[in-house]
Amino acid sequence: MCNPRRLVVNLTHEIDEEWRATAEETATARVDVRERLERVIPLGARLGPSSRLALSAALAEGFHGWRRVEGEAGRFTHEIGPLQLSLDTGTAELSVAVERQSSVSGTARAAVDYSVPIHETIAVEESGISYDDGYRGLTQEAVQQRLDEQAQARVASEVRRVIDERSRPEREAAERQATAEAQQRAAQEAATLGEEERGLLLRELEGLFLQSRSLLHDEVAALIGETLRRSVLHLVLVNGGELRRCEETDDAIVIEAVL
Repeated sequence: MCNPRRLVVNLTHEIDEEWRATAEETATARVDVRERLERVIPLGARLGPSSRLALSAALAEGFHGWRRVEGEAGRFTHEIGPLQLSLDTGTAELSVAVERQSSVSGTARAAVDYSVPIHETIAVEESGISYDDGYRGLTQEAVQQRLDEQAQARVASEVRRVIDERSRPEREAAERQATAEAQQRAAQEAATLGEEERGLLLRELEGLFLQSRSLLHDEVAALIGETLRRSVLHLVLVNGGELRRCEETDDAIVIEAVL
C-alpha cells in the first residue's frame, strides 16, 4: 500500500425556477335513502261500537299474530309479507305501510394547480482516499466515480428537500382547496344519486303494494270475520239465546242460534 491520495469533489447546483405542480384529491360522500308508503283503511263504517270491542278482544288475544304496541293504548301491530300493519281500535283505522332503505355513494376528484418561485444554491462536498497501487480496489478512477455519484445523489436529494420545504405552504393550501372541492362535488354527486335511488325505491314500494293486495284483502277479511263472529256470539250470550251451530271454513263462518 503506497501513496494514499485524498480526492475531493465539490458540486454546486443552482435552483432558479417557478416551481409548478398540481394537488389532486379524491373524496367520497354517502347518502342514506329511506322511503315509506302508507295507506289508511277506515274500518269504522263496517264496525259498530260492540264490534270494535270484539275486535279489541280478538287482537288482545293475539289473533293472526297481532301484538299490542307498548305504551299506546288500543294500538296493535302485525306484519304480513312486506306490509307493516297498525290498527287503532279507538278509531278503527288500519294503517298499511311498506318501507325500504338503501344508501348511495358519490365519488369525485379535484385538482388545483399551484406555483412558487424557488431561488437556492446547493453546494455539496464529497471526499475519499485512493491509492496508487489500488489497495482494496481504491484506485483513483474508482474513488472518483464513487464520489461523483455520491455528490450527484446528494444534490438530487437536496433539490427535492428544498423544493418540498419552499413549496409546502402553497402545496398544503392547494391540497386543502382540492379536498374541499372534491368533497363538495362528491356531496352533489351523492345527492343526485340519492334522488334517483328514491325514485327507484318509490317504484319498488308501489309494486309491493300491488303485489300484496291479496294478502291485505285476506287479512282484512279475517279481521272483520272474527269481529263479527265474536259480536254474534256475544249477542246470543247476553240475550240468553241458544247457540246451535258455529262452523268456520276457509271462506265462510256459519252461525245458527235461537234468541
